[in-house]
Amino acid sequence: MCSYKSFWQLFDDWEASQLYRNVFRKHGANGWEVPFRHKLETELTTKDLMLLMGTLHRFPGQWLIVSLIYPPRRPTAGDQQMALF
Repeated sequence: MCSYKSFWQLFDDWEASQLYRNVFRKHGANGWEVPFRHKLETELTTKDLMLLMGTLHRFPGQWLIVSLIYPPRRPTAGDQQMALF
């Protein structure tokens, strides 16, 4: 028996919606899910991914993922800027 609780989260990000439209257009109704999941589950997990949580007027009282934020990775310790003085 499973010892963890699973959750369902609503995801309302315009960039993910556009990704879905692009892969659906390119791969069709039966082939869109593999490239879509690859981008979200493989490529984005290698970045410093942050989820912007919020509420929307059409879903009052329910928190959802409003946006994915993935800034460039911070430089490693060896790549730090030299001191001015």
